[in-house]
Amino acid sequence: MEIKEGMYVRTNYGIAKITGIKKEVYYILDKPIVWDNMEGYEDYCTIRDIIGEPSYEIIKVLKPGDLVTLTNKYCEDEIYRVIEAYDDMAVVDCFGDGYMNIYNHDVESVVTKEQFEDMMYKVNHESTN
Repeated sequence: MEIKEGMYVRTNYGIAKITGIKKEVYYILDKPIVWDNMEGYEDYCTIRDIIGEPSYEIIKVLKPGDLVTLTNKYCEDEIYRVIEAYDDMAVVDCFGDGYMNIYNHDVESVVTKEQFEDMMYKVNHESTN
């Protein structure tokens, strides 16, 4: 896997774009997303942080379960869930309005399944009394 500046990468902490490479070991990201227990959020990652194949097209790093917003609103929803992901497109759920195909130019923002699971609070409905 050759990683170059301008590619999108998926990590356990989300998706980011590589804006630079230091010493062929550190990949500088366009936002601080990688958690370091000593330093907090960092704007770089290493090869160990990257999941799957990097790509110049964001559509290629999407996975089922990711949540996306789109540049054009095709359904009444603001957020769509990725159902299936392919090399050149993804299928999203319009939450009651059916499914639709999206392409690279449609994607405005992404919250990965891993980010959502990491940040969510699960409500315990059992009585604590």
